[in-house]
Amino acid sequence: MRKDSYRDTVGLKKEYWTIKSENTIFCGGNQKRFPDIQMKRDGCGLIAAADVLGYLTDVNRVRTEKEYWNYIYSKQRYFHIIQGRGMPAWAMLMGVRKWCREEKLPYKIRWGCLPGKRYQNVIKMLSQDIPVILVVGPNFPNKFGKKCVKFYQKNESGEYIEAASTRGHYVVGLGMENGWLKISSWGSIYYINWKEFEEYASKTSFFLFTNICCISKKKRNLK
Repeated sequence: MRKDSYRDTVGLKKEYWTIKSENTIFCGGNQKRFPDIQMKRDGCGLIAAADVLGYLTDVNRVRTEKEYWNYIYSKQRYFHIIQGRGMPAWAMLMGVRKWCREEKLPYKIRWGCLPGKRYQNVIKMLSQDIPVILVVGPNFPNKFGKKCVKFYQKNESGEYIEAASTRGHYVVGLGMENGWLKISSWGSIYYINWKEFEEYASKTSFFLFTNICCISKKKRNLK
């Protein structure tokens, strides 16, 4: 995939998670709002998986924060979270597979894809109304490195302004706009520059650590 060819514009068809607090409306889960310390620190993977699978099963109706917390806690049994380190990619893969198997959801799950295929997989999933679980992994091999992926927000003029940066963090992709991935993170809408993400994945991290969870619909067996 040529770096100048990220020109697709595609997004989810249904309304994404809308979570109401006393005076704020969040788009997707916000781990910083949870009442316990582990979820605040390590809960981004669980939130990303639960938000995506909730969207696919139409659980994502408008709800209060307390209702949302109860929903997330009810899904903890599917996932392994390492205290202080969060959810490894293998735990994300196994947890989503177990959830789909036990709840008989018609999806195939695999972790990651090669850099040359990643963009096309994101576009394919969004075109099928499947949100994208994406992780910005740690620096590698320098695990103590502090380089990050930038998050942007749009101003009223449609310009992308840097608003945050992160590493070791799961987000959910909601759409692609001419090379900008629209994401839900910390209950807000941000954008990732796809060229910057790919450069981080190839030069600063490792493709298994910085990648996507590929979800596709199972084909029906013909009788």
